[in-house]
Amino acid sequence: MLKKEVVRALLLAAVFSSCSQAADIAGRLRNTDFSVFAMTGGSTLFDGRYFTSADQRYHSSYETGSKTVIGMGVPLGSVFTIETSYTFGQNNLLVTNTSRFPHVGIVYPTRNHILTISAVARSPIAVMGFRPYAAAGWDYARYVPTIAAEVIANNQGFGSVSYAQLTDTKRVGVSLGVGVEHRIVGRLNFRLEARDHIASSPNYGLPKSAMDSAIFPVSGYANNVVYTVGLIYRFGKKHK
Repeated sequence: MLKKEVVRALLLAAVFSSCSQAADIAGRLRNTDFSVFAMTGGSTLFDGRYFTSADQRYHSSYETGSKTVIGMGVPLGSVFTIETSYTFGQNNLLVTNTSRFPHVGIVYPTRNHILTISAVARSPIAVMGFRPYAAAGWDYARYVPTIAAEVIANNQGFGSVSYAQLTDTKRVGVSLGVGVEHRIVGRLNFRLEARDHIASSPNYGLPKSAMDSAIFPVSGYANNVVYTVGLIYRFGKKHK
């Protein structure tokens, strides 16, 4: 009997401790200024290029794809916020031999991963309930061929070469964006954003020139325009 009472007392103490810790965490969150957000949408990667391989003319471009963005921010006042975010999704690479008719392209499935740190300036005034903002920051991007893309490159090649080995491309770039927020209830806001992630053109590990291997002699800048919609929740006293 005594053992049962001791176990019951220990369980009650554990429950009380858990409730107290949960209340303490909730109180700290209420007094800590930060925000979390999640958005989803699509993207268009503008990086159309022409290149020549073994006297054949090719054109490379990217298909539109989906994107998801998650992140958090810390306010530096009522206007400025520092935000970090992770953007991921697909923009498949399409390579077409334009020297042959009809033009038939090969699709190489690729995934994009972008880590961003940016400064966000929110308008102190809401217009018809909508508060516009602008963002600018630095990106670290990875353009990753999927296993399916590697299989296609191994079996069908790349350009005029019947075999190719694709690897991921890492780039440091910048991002510029604009958006609007609208309060739904309390600290929960609706967010709509368009952001351009700019970096030099990826080549997936292929050289610009070679005698007996696949090449991808592209240069310039890729503009990955991501347009998303989602929610942002603000914690703390500074956020309104």
